Amino acid sequence: MEYWVEYLICALAALAAGFVNSIAGGGTLLTFPALVYSLGTEVMANTTSTVGLFPGSLAGAWGSRAHLKGIKTWLLILIPPSIVGGILGALMVTRFPQHFRLLVPWLLVLASTLFLVQPLISKPKTSEIEGEGDPSKSLYSVLGLVLFQFLVAIYGGYFGAGIGILMIASLSFMGIPDIFRVNGLKNVLAFTINCVAAIVFCIDAPMDWKFAGGMAFFSIIGGYLGGTFSQKIPRKMLRVLIISIGYLLASYYFFKVG
Repeated sequence: MEYWVEYLICALAALAAGFVNSIAGGGTLLTFPALVYSLGTEVMANTTSTVGLFPGSLAGAWGSRAHLKGIKTWLLILIPPSIVGGILGALMVTRFPQHFRLLVPWLLVLASTLFLVQPLISKPKTSEIEGEGDPSKSLYSVLGLVLFQFLVAIYGGYFGAGIGILMIASLSFMGIPDIFRVNGLKNVLAFTINCVAAIVFCIDAPMDWKFAGGMAFFSIIGGYLGGTFSQKIPRKMLRVLIISIGYLLASYYFFKVG
């Protein structure tokens, strides 16, 4: 009976994570504690969460395909550092699991703070411009963006909550024409990072497939529901809830580690 309770908790967490990821982000802050409760270890909770939520990121990338017109150059520039960084971040989890446990409270604080300051750092403009969004900044600006994307991908492969916020901020700074293209590019890059991290975890990390498989199914449903009802959901309320959960979890882990 206890197993089914744990499975139900994780399924509902994945459903909610898929829902909020399609609206505001932060799904990892919901699935991670549910899996820690069910599995008992932070590393396996992290790897299982990544694999369980991966189909949701695939759905998000597929749903954004209509907004990728005119930004193919950016994809060619930013996918390679996303792949390399995502693999490196995932390998850091599998090779140094003891460090991950110590970093959990700090990761939770970082993710929660990103969502707290999101309105200040990610304000892409809405535009009807249909022109090509080619890199028109200086070479140093583009190289800086590539380096920043590489660092974001490392964090994404390692833990990942909040990478969308970081990417929206950096992509908006580079002058991509409108919010829809920024969000579409962000979704593809997030899918890339999650994809390579999930592959590494499947090959080289402890995994609980009975939870990951069920969570994948429910995360897709949640993503579909979030995309369908996104205009009717009070996003500020969602952000407050996610931020509160993140800081409460961070406080718990600081106390536990201490």
